[in-house]
Amino acid sequence: PIGSQSHEQAAAIIKRELERALPDVFYDSFEFERWQLAATPEFRIGDTRLETFPSHGSRGTGRQGVQGVLRRTREVVNLPYAIVDPDSGNQLAFVSLSEHGRAVPLPYYSYGLELKCLPIFNIGLQDISSLNEAVEKQSPVSAVSLVEFTPGVRTSNVVGRLPGQSREEVVFLAHLDTVYNSPGASDNAASVIAMLMIAHAFSGARNDKTMTFVATTGEEYNKLGAVNYALRRRKE
Repeated sequence: PIGSQSHEQAAAIIKRELERALPDVFYDSFEFERWQLAATPEFRIGDTRLETFPSHGSRGTGRQGVQGVLRRTREVVNLPYAIVDPDSGNQLAFVSLSEHGRAVPLPYYSYGLELKCLPIFNIGLQDISSLNEAVEKQSPVSAVSLVEFTPGVRTSNVVGRLPGQSREEVVFLAHLDTVYNSPGASDNAASVIAMLMIAHAFSGARNDKTMTFVATTGEEYNKLGAVNYALRRRKE
């Protein structure tokens, strides 16, 4: 995940590999506000605990969590349920369903919401019957998500260039970050490796067009790295 120690270690490996192949390699650094899960999340219907992963970028609940009843909602795309205070009717948190079977972490912007939106708990498809039964019976539901937002965290894209003989340029891009609770092999280490292989294959070549290779960060955090790199190039 962006801003983690393992992320910085991966960036260093990518930089080393680009330096083996290309004459111009550097970190494209910037600061952001990091979201981090601070404890194991919980989602319960009565005394039954369901597997859940909160959306990165959504707010936490505080140590006491939220308690209420589950109701269906059509207000936000792909958020079929909300935990609601039965007395006031206020929404306390949203519940999303995984498209991949078991619960997975999904970012806040997947639902068209802003950073620090209400807490979002993703639940696996195996538990949909439990959710629907809770709606029908108005069973007590509780959820806890402890998160930390840390401003001013520094992170980097990794950029390598093979200068060409014209002003034209080809840019290869693959994101080096992944979501928490994921090994990241398919999303997106495999694509980064393919990009590095292309860089090595063209090492030392004299091409008409400049070839630029960018391992971006923050793809899972609303494309932060790609946006930062685009702004950098615009200024240049």
